[in-house]
Amino acid sequence: MIPPAYAKGVTVKNTTGHPLKIKVWFGSDEQEAQGNAKICEDRVLAPQEKVEIEEQTYDMGSWTAVAALYAVEVEAVPAPGSGAVSAARKSRFTPKVTEIVNVLDVEVREHPSEGTLHVTAL
Repeated sequence: MIPPAYAKGVTVKNTTGHPLKIKVWFGSDEQEAQGNAKICEDRVLAPQEKVEIEEQTYDMGSWTAVAALYAVEVEAVPAPGSGAVSAARKSRFTPKVTEIVNVLDVEVREHPSEGTLHVTAL
């Protein structure tokens, strides 16, 4: 039997010089198929700010099920009057872990010459 492997929570650090919108998704396709919608936590991070998004759960009646970390999406906040954000200014990270992790640390970096955003686990 394969042991479970998932992250329960996440810390996200914005190492860029500008604000970022983040969406942290919890759940799984299997849980969604069983009627439990994915849980989304939205935040705006200032430059160099770090935030922890804690474990999410589903109420299963007499017990609770952990909603595993599904994805972290980041997007640069457009400057006022500049319009939409280009695709290069958005990034999606899907965690890959080999055991149960209480809090996965990730950071958002900006590629200096390309201006693209990258989310990486630490």
